[in-house]
Order: sequence, then structure tokens, then C-alpha cells
Amino acid sequence: MRNRLLALFVSSSLLAACSPSAGPQGEPGPQGPAGVTGPAGATGAAGETGAAGPAGASGLSWRGTWDTNTAYVALDGVAFNRSSYIAVIASTGEAPGTGSAWMLLAGAGDVGPAGAIGPAGPQGVAGPQGDAGVQGPTGPQGSTGPAGPIGPIGPTGSPGVQGPIGPQGPIGPSGMTGPTGLTGATGPQGAIGPVGPTGATGATGAQGPIGPTGATGATGATGATGAVGPAGGANVYDAANVLLGRAIAADDESVTVFTSTGHLVTLRWDGTFENSPILFSGAGCTGGVFLNSRAGVARRTFVRRVVFSKFSGLIYVPTATASTATTGASADNDGTCRATTSAAQAWALSPIARSTINLPATIAGPLTLQ
Repeated sequence: MRNRLLALFVSSSLLAACSPSAGPQGEPGPQGPAGVTGPAGATGAAGETGAAGPAGASGLSWRGTWDTNTAYVALDGVAFNRSSYIAVIASTGEAPGTGSAWMLLAGAGDVGPAGAIGPAGPQGVAGPQGDAGVQGPTGPQGSTGPAGPIGPIGPTGSPGVQGPIGPQGPIGPSGMTGPTGLTGATGPQGAIGPVGPTGATGATGAQGPIGPTGATGATGATGATGAVGPAGGANVYDAANVLLGRAIAADDESVTVFTSTGHLVTLRWDGTFENSPILFSGAGCTGGVFLNSRAGVARRTFVRRVVFSKFSGLIYVPTATASTATTGASADNDGTCRATTSAAQAWALSPIARSTINLPATIAGPLTLQ
């Protein structure tokens, strides 16, 4: 189409140049039909495929707040105690910051200074008045106020006119008859006559013959031997002279006391309880409480043995004499709660009050033996 227009333009130009004089321009002719579209060019060859770039590093997988029952793998991220951690190895039940399974990402920052108080905003438009509330109950009657001062005494009135004398009353009843006089006393008894002389003693009769000896009775059964009572020991007193019980054993650090209720409790000489290895079934030293025997075979103990957890501050006694296989989620050995997955034979414990074993609420040290 473009070539045809160009040819037409050239022909017109030559015709105009050869004509002796230009005539008036005629009306534009109608537009010719569109030319046939030429064939499409051949498709060029595809370029060579470029080499693949290196694979990017795996990103952190954020798992939210750390949970003791969730299994974590490397590159898992969690939040714990206002800090964030990334797992370096797989773990379950190991709290971040307590072992080698976690690495600190960002610690909790210090609390920033308080910002300046902004200016007070304009007072809002008063809202519509609410409906009247329900009338509250009548309050109790107030106490009676003190009596007011006594007013002045008024003037004495003038004496009234004496009334007329009334009629004489009727004669009263006769008086009661007086009591009868007492009977006179009985005269004294006559004297007793003298006792006659004692008669002579009769002669003693002859002794009778000795009777035959009776048969010997059967020997009685030997009685059972009585139980041996507990060995005596020194009394244990605290600094306030309160009797705690009898000393069963003692060394340079502590004394084992047998209380009046039959419980055994080990106290340090300063009056504090000897700490025991305690397992807890839940995280954070919660849930069921067990005394760790630190042995893999079943063992037995005294059910009135008193043990102490420094972390909880409570005392406990076993619920049974035989131990059972137990796996703890946390442990208290020295007053610090730690996550654990250790398994051992242990005794289930239940808390007991000091008053139940006849110990005072506060034991004042040092203890003494008397």
C-alpha cells in the first residue's frame, strides 16, 4: 500500500511538471482497496538456555511460642521468655536456653524510657443523658444520735386546791391464829449398870491330822515375748525451746528426727529441711510429684518419711512403700526447676501440713540435743 501511494505521488508530480498550466484541482477520488497482506517472515532460532543459578538457603521456620510436647527440628524458630531462639538440632521437651538444642536469635530488650505525655486532647462533645438507673436498695438505718441537752426547768406552778376528804374504808379481815407451842424435851436416859466379870478361857483342843498332798497341776503355757520398744535418744529442740521429737541419727550437717506422730524428717542444724531430689510430671515443676530414688530397680521406703522440695517450699510423704518406673518432665534438686527427660524408680508423693506431723510453722535454728 505504501509503495502504491508513493508511485501515485511521483506520477502526479511528473504530470504537474510537464503540463503547461495547472488546471483546477479535481475532487479526491475514492480510496482504493487494501492490498493483499504479504506472507509472514520465518521464525528466528531460539536462543541458548542460561545456566541455573545456585539454590537459595533454607529459611527459618517460625513455630510460635515454645511448647514442651512439640518435636522441633533444625532451623525451627520459637519464642520463649520474651526472647527468640533457632533450633540447631532436633529436640523435644528441652527448653530454649537450658541445653545445646537452641541458639539465641534475639534477646529480650530493656524497657525503654517512658515517652513524654502528649498534650491533652480537646474535650469531646457531651453524649446524650443515659436512662435513669435502677434505684439501689435502701441503706441500713443509721445509729441513734446523741441525746440533745436538757432544757431549763420551768417555773413551779402554784399549789392546787385541796380536794374533799374521801369516805372511811371497810374493816380489814381478822389476823391469823398464832402457832402452837413446842413440846417439852425428853428427860435424860438412866445410867447403864456395871459390866460383869469375864469368864475363864477354855482349854485348847488337840490338832487334827494333816490331810494328803494334792496332785501337781499342769504347767501353764509360756507367754509371747513382747515387741521391743524404740531405742531411746536425745530430745531435739529448736532455738525457741520447742520440742521437735527424738533424735534417731545425726552428723555434722543434719539430724533425723522421729516426731511424736511417728514421722521421720531430716533437718539441718540451722532448722531448715534437708532438700530431696524431686521429679515433676509437668513442665515448670508442676503436675504429679515424685521422690527420685536415682536407681533403675524397684525399691521400698518408709511411708512416713517426710521429704522437702526447695522449689515448691512444701513437704510431702510417699503414698506407697514400693517405687514405680517414672519419667519426669522437670526436676528440683537444689531449688532450681530444670527440664528433664530422665527415668528412674520413684515414689509418688502427696503434700502434708507441718501441723499434721506436730512440727511448728517456723523452726528457729540452731537446733540442740537435750
